[in-house]
Amino acid sequence: MPVILNRIQPQTLQSIPTKDWSDVPAQMHKYKKFKEQNWLDIPHQAAHVLDEMFKYLTLQYKNIYFDFKVYDLKEGDCGCALPEWHIDVTPDPNHSTKECRHLIYTTEIGTEFLLDEIVVDRHVRNFRELLPIKGNNTLQVPPDTISLYHRSNVHRAPIMVKDCKRVMIRLTETDVF
Repeated sequence: MPVILNRIQPQTLQSIPTKDWSDVPAQMHKYKKFKEQNWLDIPHQAAHVLDEMFKYLTLQYKNIYFDFKVYDLKEGDCGCALPEWHIDVTPDPNHSTKECRHLIYTTEIGTEFLLDEIVVDRHVRNFRELLPIKGNNTLQVPPDTISLYHRSNVHRAPIMVKDCKRVMIRLTETDVF
């Protein structure tokens, strides 16, 4: 039986008043266990965003992971290290665990989600086998917005239209690792 990516659509949940991130240096904290995160490393601007994100956690997964990325980007740069369409947590679209949940917040241009359903054969073990992905129906999340998406939501970071500092905060609820 095939798996269908993008069956569950991403949702924009809440707009957050724009913060001044200009004094926050470029940095990356990726997939840090929430319980083990050194919160002294996180700038005060992120605290309010995290407080709002906490409201949407289900606490029905083994682990919660935290990502905090700050990039100094130039016009034409991609907003993340993965410019192509991708899925998060595991490259295996047929992974046996339940759907991971992600809460994401970004400044500048938000994450772009592919909304078209993609049927994936059960034998596919790496999403990259499906590239290049073609789709016309997308959702560009507004900046300074908390959104909810799942592991099976195909997405990518946007290309910057001006020089900027882009901040990404993500909380991931998962049983994968």
